[in-house]
Amino acid sequence: MNHTKTFEAINKLKDIELELHRLKNALEMANKALDSLCAPQPKQDTNQPVAWMDIDEKGAASGLRYWSEPDNRHEVALYTTPPQRKPLTDEEIEQMWERTGDYESFSRAIEHAHGIKE
Repeated sequence: MNHTKTFEAINKLKDIELELHRLKNALEMANKALDSLCAPQPKQDTNQPVAWMDIDEKGAASGLRYWSEPDNRHEVALYTTPPQRKPLTDEEIEQMWERTGDYESFSRAIEHAHGIKE
C-alpha cells in the first residue's frame, strides 16, 4: 500500500474538516444576526424623535445626533413612526380664524398646530 497517498487523503480530510468548522461558525453568526433583527423591538414613544438631522445653510443634511433636544435652528426631528396628528375640531378652526383674521396667518396657524414649522 502506498503511504504517501494515504497521508495526502488524511491531510485533505483535515482541510475539509477545518472548512466545515468555518462554515458552521459563519452559519451560527448569521443565525444570531437574524435573531437579533427579528427580535421584538422596544416600543418607542412616537411623540419623541429618535434623532435630529442637522441641516446646513444650503438645506443639505450635514449630520445626525441622537440626543433628545435640538440645539440650533437648522434641524429636523427624525421619528421611527411619524407623529400621529389629529384633525382640528371646528371650534379650534374657528378660534384660529378669529385670532388671525387673514388667510396667510390662518394657514400658518394651522401648519403650526400640525407641527409644520420653518
